[in-house]
Amino acid sequence: MFVALYDKNLVPLFKSVSTYPTTTWSLVRNAYEFDEVTIKTRVMDNSSKAVYVGLHNDDGTLKYLAHSGKPKTKNGETVINGTDIRQIFKQKVVIDLSNVGTEDGNFTIDGQTVFLTRLQQIYRYLIGIPLSFPYPGFGSGLTINIDVSDIGEHAPTWNEDYIDRTPGIGNVWDTIQAFNMVYDCYLEVVPSLSDRSITFKIRRIYELINFKMSDFNEYKILNDTSVTNVIDVRVKDEEADEDNVGEHNCYVYLLSNDTVHHQSELNNAADDNLTGETTKNVELIIAPPRMETVLDKDASSALAKAYQELYRNRFKGKAEINTNCSTGYLLRRAGFNTFGKIYEYNSADGRDYRILPLMKISEDDSGIVKVTFGRLTDYWYIR
Repeated sequence: MFVALYDKNLVPLFKSVSTYPTTTWSLVRNAYEFDEVTIKTRVMDNSSKAVYVGLHNDDGTLKYLAHSGKPKTKNGETVINGTDIRQIFKQKVVIDLSNVGTEDGNFTIDGQTVFLTRLQQIYRYLIGIPLSFPYPGFGSGLTINIDVSDIGEHAPTWNEDYIDRTPGIGNVWDTIQAFNMVYDCYLEVVPSLSDRSITFKIRRIYELINFKMSDFNEYKILNDTSVTNVIDVRVKDEEADEDNVGEHNCYVYLLSNDTVHHQSELNNAADDNLTGETTKNVELIIAPPRMETVLDKDASSALAKAYQELYRNRFKGKAEINTNCSTGYLLRRAGFNTFGKIYEYNSADGRDYRILPLMKISEDDSGIVKVTFGRLTDYWYIR
């Protein structure tokens, strides 16, 4: 593996990618959290103009690109702790969705007429907010693109109830992740050294792979059953005082199969079930109930907040698997667009399974590659 530095236009600072072999490196890629990359090499002679750092494979191809920060040289080696480029979205700004994505339609983008769904329009708007600000990390010779084509090809079902269009100040990254959790999407960075471009791409999680835990020699399973699984949606009158608890509007439920449903849908057939039998949503209500209350003067805003809270609580499990075994190739070739249908997740009964999205891929110079399914973070027990 090799490490190379680039300026703000992705112009290399060294004549060859192979100038600086790595001594050690580690890379943790995350779908819903920020990536982490650390690289060590021999002393670098010229790093003052570095904006980006590239981790390159032995054949010279780019494996990962990050902001370089300030490389640190000490004791005969240079250490680079890269920063995820997606951190540009970690900004609190005015977000106004009142007139964004209200209907599907045609739009002119770069001189071409493009059809965009409501969800595609919202993602383009959110991603575009930080990109409209002056940013020293993007040089005039660097092309920045937004790509939402994948969620057009693999379009999810739109639901207006999930969105709160009230203008306000919000964190762009958190808002993007809220949509990602509802519609099973993720944001990735696609750099091109030849084109000197960076593309921010929204991708849909739609692939499904089946495996059982006993296929692997080393794994770890964790669950969090303490998350909120039902929300009482209440609406109070505009004229009510601050202590008014409002009137009950409805209940929204997170079910045991990680789907979210309004109380009016409880007698419908389940979206997916663990038994293979005919099941209704009402049979998948989680016990004991862990309830929270959402109170708002606007009924649609209250309902949207309830949906978003419960969608954040989906897939609160964790299956970490070391892929360095004979069957590991099955998971090493999987990407973040993948759900795992994991048999033997909670018991030795091979008929039971849980579906979890691939959320984390960790690898380093030792050759060990670990993948993690599920949204339970390493610090899930800290509230």
